[in-house]
Amino acid sequence: MMKRDNFIKGERDNRKSKIVIALTTFNRLDYTRQCLDTMFKNTYYPYQLVIVDDNSNDGTRDYLKSLKKEREFDLEEYYTMTVKV
Repeated sequence: MMKRDNFIKGERDNRKSKIVIALTTFNRLDYTRQCLDTMFKNTYYPYQLVIVDDNSNDGTRDYLKSLKKEREFDLEEYYTMTVKV
């Protein structure tokens, strides 16, 4: 039986577990900030964070860039374009 303490630290069967957390956003800076703050405070497992910003123009992209410096994580930017048919 796996001990709870080991599971909290992200250990499972002597291997590091990793979860993927995906977040999508579009012009919801306040909600994005609130979501990420809560996640950073309450997530103890090793994780990969994937944030998909659909070209927000409310400061979300700048906020994510500031997090890159503050939290020292990799930030890959991909740009999308809207095609009208």
